[in-house]
Amino acid sequence: MKRIEDLNYKIALMFGEIANRYDLLNHLLSFGVDFYWRKELVKAVVFKKTFTILDLATGTFDVCKELYKHYPYAKVIGIDLSLKMMLAGKGKIVDKPFLPVCGDARAIPLKDESVDGVTIAFGIRNVYPREEAYKEILRVLIKGGFFYVLEFGSVKRPILGGIYNFYLSYLLPKIASILSKKEAYNYLAKSISEFPTSEEFKEELLRAGFKNAYYKPLSFGIVYLYIAQKS
Repeated sequence: MKRIEDLNYKIALMFGEIANRYDLLNHLLSFGVDFYWRKELVKAVVFKKTFTILDLATGTFDVCKELYKHYPYAKVIGIDLSLKMMLAGKGKIVDKPFLPVCGDARAIPLKDESVDGVTIAFGIRNVYPREEAYKEILRVLIKGGFFYVLEFGSVKRPILGGIYNFYLSYLLPKIASILSKKEAYNYLAKSISEFPTSEEFKEELLRAGFKNAYYKPLSFGIVYLYIAQKS
């Protein structure tokens, strides 16, 4: 267990080291398509009049910011293991009932059935073991609440004729090493290559206790949006 714990915190420290350049690198290395991906995630959220949503692995609050654009009267809670990442996003959200918390997706500091929805964008890969996070998400979700996951597609098969696979494995780390620390983007490529296929991940959510799980490919399968519901 200690090895797993160390891995989660090592990842948080690694991203903390590039926190001040994280947003810029994301936009540059995705050619700006990351804005579209987050919008698609937020558009899928089922909204209610009284609405509380939790964004896990919230990073620099880009998903939280997008949530408030669409749902200005929501209460949004953002949780991330890296304090430096959250500090880098300071000032993005003002005059809103926003609650940022430095915390662990495997030990969410919220009451049972206290949120209507949970989002996580490009962060579920960084949680070990994921099953512990699923238990916590199911605990804090209301009955019938939804879990929304935005994640890179598996590169176990060629995407865009293999062009994306080549970019991810070879070009992206080289470009990132010029602009920032190469380690984080080497990890990015490795974690994507090890992530389950879309069908495998859907089955993983069902095994964890969610129901009605399904997915939608975005940008030719570079990214997938997954949606699952608490019974």
